[in-house]
Amino acid sequence: MMNIPFFKKLTVVLAVVLFASCDKDFNSVGSDIVGNENFDLEHQTFATKVYNQKIQAIQTNNTAIGQLGILDNPVFGKTKADFVAQLILLDEAPEFKSNIVVDSVILTVPYFSTKTEIKSNGLGIYELDSIHGSGSINLQVLRNGFTLNEFDPGNNFETAQKYYSDQQADFDNNIVGSALNNSSLAAENTAFLPSEKEYVKYKVDASFNMMPKIAANVEARNSPRMRLHLDTNYFKTNIIDAPADKLINNNAFKSYFKGLYFKVTDAPAGSLMSLDFSKGDVTIYYKQDITVTTGPPSSSREMKNLVLSMATGIKINLLKDTDSPDYTAAFTAPNQQNFDAKKLFVKGGQGSNAFIELFTPAQLTELKAQNVLVNEASLTFTVDSSLPNNYSHPLRLYLYDAETGQFLYDYAADPSTVTSNPKLNKYVYGGILEKTAAGKRTYKIRITGFVDRILKGKTDNVRLGLVVTESIGAINSMSLKTPSAAPSSTDNTKTQKAIPAGSVMSHFGTVLYGNGNSAADDVKFEIYYTKPN
Repeated sequence: MMNIPFFKKLTVVLAVVLFASCDKDFNSVGSDIVGNENFDLEHQTFATKVYNQKIQAIQTNNTAIGQLGILDNPVFGKTKADFVAQLILLDEAPEFKSNIVVDSVILTVPYFSTKTEIKSNGLGIYELDSIHGSGSINLQVLRNGFTLNEFDPGNNFETAQKYYSDQQADFDNNIVGSALNNSSLAAENTAFLPSEKEYVKYKVDASFNMMPKIAANVEARNSPRMRLHLDTNYFKTNIIDAPADKLINNNAFKSYFKGLYFKVTDAPAGSLMSLDFSKGDVTIYYKQDITVTTGPPSSSREMKNLVLSMATGIKINLLKDTDSPDYTAAFTAPNQQNFDAKKLFVKGGQGSNAFIELFTPAQLTELKAQNVLVNEASLTFTVDSSLPNNYSHPLRLYLYDAETGQFLYDYAADPSTVTSNPKLNKYVYGGILEKTAAGKRTYKIRITGFVDRILKGKTDNVRLGLVVTESIGAINSMSLKTPSAAPSSTDNTKTQKAIPAGSVMSHFGTVLYGNGNSAADDVKFEIYYTKPN
């Protein structure tokens, strides 16, 4: 566990080191101040313009993490998430012998988990991560019949193809056959529920029968994972017995077998999983005759497997939201229309982000005229205290240049890492959920370098975007299907065209105080600076 007092001290030290070393102008001015009594250290809090923006259909293909399931959020409403995954042959042009019998077809996708204990018998005890809700879901694994392209045929295949969160109809209308996870086990289809149990694989004997389940016969221990039995006859007919030219290479295979469609039946409640589908696969285990070429002529049987991997194929998240009345009303409230929202609703996926406008022209002119040196600048957001006590808050928020979609200077200049938990990387830049001594939950983001560069004329005073993020490293932009109107307080023609990928991958959301609440709770834009006296 991280030592919090040490963590905070280290953050302060690193902040000073970072911005003293990464900005030559900062460093030179700072050196002139040391020992000079003609400078005063001052602190000032500035008012900001803050408001909400709803996100409509968003590009979801090839994000690092996908969502699957149903989540009924008490604040934002219900989200249903389906998933499409293209498959590839790990071994192209497989060669099969005679008298093949498919023993089993197993689909696996590992959960995010942490091993917390090892029992005396070697059994691992795990704690699952990124699983929310406690109800089961009705899950179907179907064969997809909708063609997936790496490059856009509408643009002469010159640009990458984009797929969006609202394309359910394309896949619903192109399902091939019936559900492949047709096991008699309800826990694998109509009543699917993630399990935290370790999967233990046991050895088999010469007749391919599983050996007794004792420690001596353990072949492998695997972390918890989605593990579904798929239709053996279907895969025998459509893969093992497929014409050889359909399996000759992955281009031919992807055109023939277009992948899997993980579809969840809508329901009032359930559970929702965040999964790294790139670690998933479908493995076909089969027996075949093998001819013995040495000694007297004879034949015997061997067990083989064929792996269909999800590692590099196209992957698409399909999202359907039923927003709550309060969430819907947030985008039409009077103070929202005046760019002065009382509450900020930030939600991942096909959710919403917030905009923040910092300096007015008059404030900027005054600070520049005073020739100030920025020692620290930050934005602090306080979580709405009326949220339920058991509410799952996102671990992290991400602040970026809303006009270009690019990261801020402070993000780029922060090399801090936490090896044991990469979600806490760039902790000097911040945006990590904290609890104050008064019991309030806050997110503080440092923008010292960004503000300093504004005052030096190196960076424009741009509007900032605030989103929930699943991964602080996932900052590439994901396109909106249709750019949405996103006017600022100074320009009503502005639009929003993209959202950071880390937000698309998240199903979390939170409500923050904006402006017009109390001085202690409102968005706090603070600057500590030095100026000549």
